[in-house]
Amino acid sequence: MATQTPVQARPMASLSAYQQKMVTVVYKTQCPPPSELAQTVRQFSSADARTVTKQLVLVALPRLALYPTVDLALAGNFLQLLSQQDRSVTRLVVYFLKRILACDGRAYSQWEEMATKVVPIMTKELATTGHKPGTLEHVRQVALLGALALRRVPDPVKEPTKRLLLALLDSIAKQEEEAKTQRKSKTKLEQRAVARGALQRAALGALRSPAFMTSEVEALSRAVIGLGCVDGVGARHAAAILSKAAAQKPVALAAGEFKLFRRAMSVAAASKDPKANFITGGGVVLN
Repeated sequence: MATQTPVQARPMASLSAYQQKMVTVVYKTQCPPPSELAQTVRQFSSADARTVTKQLVLVALPRLALYPTVDLALAGNFLQLLSQQDRSVTRLVVYFLKRILACDGRAYSQWEEMATKVVPIMTKELATTGHKPGTLEHVRQVALLGALALRRVPDPVKEPTKRLLLALLDSIAKQEEEAKTQRKSKTKLEQRAVARGALQRAALGALRSPAFMTSEVEALSRAVIGLGCVDGVGARHAAAILSKAAAQKPVALAAGEFKLFRRAMSVAAASKDPKANFITGGGVVLN
């Protein structure tokens, strides 16, 4: 088998520290050319799930991550691999989908055709919320939302995807209210709050991305609620959305959201939560 030393791909931020370490170890070895790795991925995507996980995680996907480009034709195979019951495979597959959807150096017509098919399939995984913390379904949803934080998406799927993000944030807010009346152990309530916070953070991050960023009042109302996200990064995403909207459309923000925003600041100021200083402090950079 022919081997070559690949040029390491730059966009690795969405990989966990463990996965980055795995890829770094692989980088020190000789790798098959990307065409052979792509063929391996195609074979694995249609094989028995019980026999391919180890080969995917330890051999094919980490090596493919080292190359600076990913074949658009593999998008369908990566979508098939989302059904694998393994977190490492899920995160690596979503990482590749994000790279494919980034459209870096691609012919726009080919990318648009592919993205128009891929994005709706990805968003189907986000239709159901309330998964238990730590389950594969929850991990997959958070990862897919991270992959939707894009610079651009094709027009035919832009509005439906944005609506889904808003509906997902509404569902999370509803669950947050319902949790206040639930009688469960403090540990379980905290675990579920952290899980909702991770999902809310990822959804706000996608809504903040250039592809879906909007100053519409209905989106800003979700951002106001997001200021109370238990995940600090989620609160920053929400504040950044409001900050940009205030700079672009101050009148619309004042007319539609000023009361809610002032209320959120008052609640935060009275809270002992460390995020209160972030939300209400002066001179904080929000973007």
